[in-house]
Amino acid sequence: MYQEQLAENRLADGTDFYFWEKPISYKKVYYVDQKATNANDNGPGTESEPFLTLSRAAEVLMPGEKVIVKAGVYRECVRPARGGDGPDSMICYEAAEGEEVVVKGSVEIKGGWQESTGWDKYRSTGPELEKEPVIWSLKLDKNWFDGYNPFAVCTIIHDTCCLKYEERVYAPLMYRRGLVFMDGIRMLQARTYGQLGRMESGYWVEEDGRTIHVRFPGDGSPEEHYIEVTNQEQVFVPQNPYTGYIRVKGFIFEHAGNGNPVPQKGLVSTWRGHHWIIEDNIIRHANSVGLDAGNECWQATDFRKLKDYSCHIIRRNEFKDFGINAIAALGSRNLLIEDNLFEEIGWHRAFYSCESAAVKVHFAENMLFRRNVIRNLEFCDGLWLDVGNINCRITGNVFTDMPDTPRGAVIFEATRVNNLIDNNIFSNIGAAFHEEIRQSQNGFGWDTFEKEVEEGNGVYSLGNEDLTVVNNLFININYAGFQGCSVANRLANGRGSTESDHKLLNNIFYKCRHAAIDFINDRNEAEGNVYIDCGRSNGGYFRILNPDPVRVLDIEILRRHYGWDIFGAEKKAEMCMDGERLELHITEMDKLEAVQKYPLVSNDMFGSEYEELCIPGPIASLSKGPGVYSVDPRRKEQ
Repeated sequence: MYQEQLAENRLADGTDFYFWEKPISYKKVYYVDQKATNANDNGPGTESEPFLTLSRAAEVLMPGEKVIVKAGVYRECVRPARGGDGPDSMICYEAAEGEEVVVKGSVEIKGGWQESTGWDKYRSTGPELEKEPVIWSLKLDKNWFDGYNPFAVCTIIHDTCCLKYEERVYAPLMYRRGLVFMDGIRMLQARTYGQLGRMESGYWVEEDGRTIHVRFPGDGSPEEHYIEVTNQEQVFVPQNPYTGYIRVKGFIFEHAGNGNPVPQKGLVSTWRGHHWIIEDNIIRHANSVGLDAGNECWQATDFRKLKDYSCHIIRRNEFKDFGINAIAALGSRNLLIEDNLFEEIGWHRAFYSCESAAVKVHFAENMLFRRNVIRNLEFCDGLWLDVGNINCRITGNVFTDMPDTPRGAVIFEATRVNNLIDNNIFSNIGAAFHEEIRQSQNGFGWDTFEKEVEEGNGVYSLGNEDLTVVNNLFININYAGFQGCSVANRLANGRGSTESDHKLLNNIFYKCRHAAIDFINDRNEAEGNVYIDCGRSNGGYFRILNPDPVRVLDIEILRRHYGWDIFGAEKKAEMCMDGERLELHITEMDKLEAVQKYPLVSNDMFGSEYEELCIPGPIASLSKGPGVYSVDPRRKEQ
């Protein structure tokens, strides 16, 4: 679809994002309808004589053709045999308008339960149980699994190069990949049978992966609940890698027993493909990754040698309930991620396996990440751009309610070329290893971490240069709004970083506990920022760490010694963020003076255009003062 060359379509260097999508008239349309009495995979697949399964449509679709899928629950792994030939000759998989089409990687359990016997219900530390728990067992039918039983495989990754065994962080990955769902809700997995006896509800897997033991709420029976167990690693993945030009629209994809990356095998997978459009779907409930949109594996053919790679459009989807990532993209170019919701991610707590984030990309080139909502994460980070990212723009997003980030809401790592972070809201960003967690986990290894400097930041720069952070709002940040961390031996482009040339312009920092801005050195820039009640833990709000001694400063000394924030200001305000309603509540605020706009940021997060001057922060209407501001940035259509 043609995109006007608007300011919101610019990348960090001011060039326009590459929009390749075109209008298309499909040459032929097939239909799938499992509820039709005459549905038959041996039939013609017309609306009057539809296919029974999506898998049949995936076998026959040719470039320029489309399948419309009618309402139903399709328990299968869809394996497209081919892709399209170009933007005007794509292959399209689309759910019928207004109908609920669910593709599941699970089986429904209709019987076979027995009383659990032969195991010690009391073999666990802790006080003696008041009553004997009621636990049921189920033998898993081998016919449910096509050569892959997720209950027989640990979540731990195939490629273990990133694991830090000396810190004992691999323990969360020892859970089995198989998931159990009770009435549509993912159940918790116990590490031992004894632990299961002390849980209100959950399941435990025997060593060989052939039998599960389940405790239901209130010591109820399985007949009282609707039970499903995963039997697939993925539910939508092409038969061959490097497949391109596929559109997937309007489905609910759920239930996958996949493993922790690397390799990155998503519930939905492009399998190193290119030019996919993934839109208006609900993707949820996977043991590790929701969608893989990159090269998938370190050992695969280097994506940079391919003529076509990535260039995916991922828009207006809901991503929910993943153990590690919603989206993983190992190598991406011209990647557009817009208008999505990401929530309830990171529950494996594998935060130091170096992959845990709602969205994790590597080598992102010309990526546009805009108008997304990222919230309610558990022991993982928000958006992590890892190594060699070029000319990316992170704009108009809301990152909120992340109580346990090991690093921050947005992370750039080992990056040397200009990238832009503008017009975002970062709110309620907490730290993974605050004192309460350290005490409660004593003896399990978390007390061995001494990484407080990394925890709970709005933007975390890990060995970078040339990040431009403009017109953002930081609210209730545990550590710093912006935190720089130099890693001398973290090589990219043949050298380590200088952690310099960062620009922090026209931002609002509100109640950043440790600091508003934490620079490693003074080879950076700050101007037009507003500071409100920051630095509560140390009495200052602007820190420069090197050369020694550390300097903890305010705006007066910034101006006198560095010539920074000549047009910045200290203000008073009272504000809070409602992450569920996506509302910003301001009950008191000093007037905000206009400042010089950054030339490449010409509008606020909702599209209001600036002339020469702008109000600090991402919302131009904040100049009106106290009130309730709706801050949901997502657009339903374009």
